[in-house]
Amino acid sequence: MPSVVQTVASNKAIAGTLLQQHEGTLHPCFYASRILKDRERNYAIIELEMLAIIFALDKFSKYLLMKPFLIQTDHAPLSFLKENKSKNARLTRWALAIQQHSFSVQHIKGSNNILSDTLSRMT
Repeated sequence: MPSVVQTVASNKAIAGTLLQQHEGTLHPCFYASRILKDRERNYAIIELEMLAIIFALDKFSKYLLMKPFLIQTDHAPLSFLKENKSKNARLTRWALAIQQHSFSVQHIKGSNNILSDTLSRMT
């Protein structure tokens, strides 16, 4: 897959990075981050991590539509995105909203998610 979206959430902000693979190396193309709204600060961590994915896909959608891509997140429980097995109504709505995209989800260690992690802490 030539495109990768890395996302992360902290207790203050969410962030995403769009990367493209060229000659076996991932290169960042776009960065996006924002501070959490007051109501979002009460979300559970899985909801914050999913919100980061929703935010990043919204920001990068014109580059991702009609193309397969990989979502990399440091939150392992989000691997359910394609199966939509959550009992949480908010997560289910968000999972359905992104089904227009052709993606797969990969869990990565937080230490490998440096770009998005830095953005979420700086915002």
